[in-house]
Amino acid sequence: MVKMVAKLPNTADSEDELDLLYITPDMAYIDISQLTYEFALLSLPQHVAFPLDNYGKPTCPRNSDGTMPCNENVLLILNRPDEDEPNNDTDIDPRWKSLRDLQ
Repeated sequence: MVKMVAKLPNTADSEDELDLLYITPDMAYIDISQLTYEFALLSLPQHVAFPLDNYGKPTCPRNSDGTMPCNENVLLILNRPDEDEPNNDTDIDPRWKSLRDLQ
């Protein structure tokens, strides 16, 4: 958010003011380079995800020399369901079974 003030404050006193960009009437331009950099950085995905093919293997494109740019074993581990999660109703604590009916 941009706030026009007569005089620029020395420091931001609270965390709420960190989101404010102060300008004065005599400013000819606003430097938004840092804001643009942060926006672009936060817009990037944390990792590249490849969807699984019909056989359950990750579809990772090959390099020009035919090698895989990603480790297939690691991708299979990452796409595997968690072992901690119950896979059927017999693994669920009976006290929690009634919550399944609420869906």
